[in-house]
Amino acid sequence: MPPLTFTPEMIPMRKFKWLICCLLLLAGVGAGVAADKAKPINLKATLLWGTNDDISKNKDGKPADPELAKKFKKVFKWKNYLEIDSKAVKVEPFKTKDVQMGKGKLKIRHMGLVKDSKGKKDVYRIEVKLFGEGKQVINRKQPISPGETITLAGNDKNDTAWFISITRK
Repeated sequence: MPPLTFTPEMIPMRKFKWLICCLLLLAGVGAGVAADKAKPINLKATLLWGTNDDISKNKDGKPADPELAKKFKKVFKWKNYLEIDSKAVKVEPFKTKDVQMGKGKLKIRHMGLVKDSKGKKDVYRIEVKLFGEGKQVINRKQPISPGETITLAGNDKNDTAWFISITRK
C-alpha cells in the first residue's frame, strides 16, 4: 500500500470539507439550544356539554366554570354548559400525551417554540388530535400563550353540543 501523500490540489477541498463540518456542528448546537429553551407545557383540558335544557338535576357533571360559560354564551347559542370532565395535563417538549376525555381521546403534542404572529416573542405550539369512536375527528396545530384557550367543538344529539377547552396555565 503506497504512503498517503497530499497534493496542492487536495488542500482546498480539505478546507471546504472542514468548513462544511464546522457549519453542520454549529447548526446542530443551535438546534440544541432552541430545544433546551422549550420547557414542559402545563394545560387544563375540560370536556363540556352545551344545552338549552335545565342542567340542575343532571348527574353527568357539574355546571361549568362561570367565566368559561360566560365566554361560551357570547359565541355559542346554548344557555347552559355542563362540565363533564377536567384534567391537568403536562406535556414534555417534543412529546405526545394521551388524555382520555369522556368517550373520546386527545393526543396533545408539544411542538416546541415558534415566534408569535408579530414575530417578536417565542410561544409554544401544540398539536391537538381528537379521536371519537376510534376515528380522528379533529387535528389542529396552533401556538398557545399563557392564559390562552383553544376550543374544539361538535354537534351532539337533541340540539346539544360538546366542547373541549384546552387552556395553557
